[in-house]
Amino acid sequence: MENIEEEYSFSEKPDVDELKGDLERCRGNLAYFKDESSQARDLRFSVWPGKNKRNRKDGEDAFPWPGASDMQVGLIDQSITEDVAILKRSISASNLKAMPVEASDIRVSSLVSRYMKWTLSSMTEFDRECTILANNMLTYGAGVLGVYWKRKFDRYYEQLTLEQLAQQSPDLVEAIMAGDDSAKDMVSEAFPGMKRRKTNKMVKELQTQGFTDIPAERVVENRPCIQAYEIGQEIIFDSNVMDDIQNARSIYCIHYHSPESLREKVLTEGYDEKFVTDVIANANSGEQASSEFPDNTIPPASGHIDQKQGLICLVSCFRRVIDDDGVPLITQTIFSEDSELFAKHEVNKYGKGVYPFTSFSREVVNHRILDSRGVAEILRPFEQGIKVETDMRIDRASLSTVPPFMYGIGRKPDRVGPGSMIPVRRKDEVSYMDIPNFSPASMEVEEG
Repeated sequence: MENIEEEYSFSEKPDVDELKGDLERCRGNLAYFKDESSQARDLRFSVWPGKNKRNRKDGEDAFPWPGASDMQVGLIDQSITEDVAILKRSISASNLKAMPVEASDIRVSSLVSRYMKWTLSSMTEFDRECTILANNMLTYGAGVLGVYWKRKFDRYYEQLTLEQLAQQSPDLVEAIMAGDDSAKDMVSEAFPGMKRRKTNKMVKELQTQGFTDIPAERVVENRPCIQAYEIGQEIIFDSNVMDDIQNARSIYCIHYHSPESLREKVLTEGYDEKFVTDVIANANSGEQASSEFPDNTIPPASGHIDQKQGLICLVSCFRRVIDDDGVPLITQTIFSEDSELFAKHEVNKYGKGVYPFTSFSREVVNHRILDSRGVAEILRPFEQGIKVETDMRIDRASLSTVPPFMYGIGRKPDRVGPGSMIPVRRKDEVSYMDIPNFSPASMEVEEG
């Protein structure tokens, strides 16, 4: 970076190209963590090449033979699932309470306690996001939780009568009832942003019926909300972040939206209409958001399905900047990797110089967040050891049930199996091959 001081200074208009370049740089720095996460994901869900749905080895290179046992042990998945249940239980059984400092704080602390409990109960996504966060932290070693304020509007049609309109604008009602042509212009001024065809229809319905429907808005949600992020896949930042995610210079969040929800955000969240039109046009033309990392395919059975098909990828960039007065600010810029425009650029109103994210690590081995190990990495040798012993017992049972047999060259029997009759010239001309003697050592290793 040529000029860091200039790059991280506050600007009313963001440099989208510079943000895209920094995003790719952070992606490159997280490449090693992505590889580790991919291996941990495959270990937990028992995904590896050459295994079919019957837990058998397929292909010409299958060892020791095609159709040999290729069992999935599930030790890592079982351990993570149990730990996730314990963490969720600890949250649900915990008691949230604000403790008073002085005697005069008793009444206020009680009010604050009830407010915090109401806040948690109003977050309908709380249980789901906590579960995702716990899975990310235990599987990959680290996870991130974002905290936002959700304000959602609902647009609907509200009935407007002549009596209600007369209380607001008697002159407009008089012009409507008189059939004056100026009534349509007055309705357009009273309801700015409404199309001319709609205003003409409103005037006609008020004249004939005495009422009409007008679009209105109402707040349906106004509360805090949380979202769990998978590092490297849904949230991207520099790999050299120390101690806490608050020390990151920039944080990029990946979100997917449908075209309909983006059009709604133009009205409800102030997204730039030209930007929305541009990204929807690119999506309809078949262009996809650029990314050097493929999307996850969990469970493996749905790997052939494009989970993001029909959705539009947007990036929310949270960046720490300094304004002209030397005050640290957190800016939020929403853009797309397929557009030169941006949807929104503003100073985060809720942060007060703090990112709306909290990082969680399964263990603390040093000051780097991403050096925390996940359960998959720790239990990998134990699961592989159990798998070797399990495959050996299954393959041995297969040999015991249908062992290989030997016969003279050019004299293969027509049928081999229980009750089959095989003619021979001499004794032992057709015989079964001996198999190794059974040893309980593998069961002792697995139980240990």
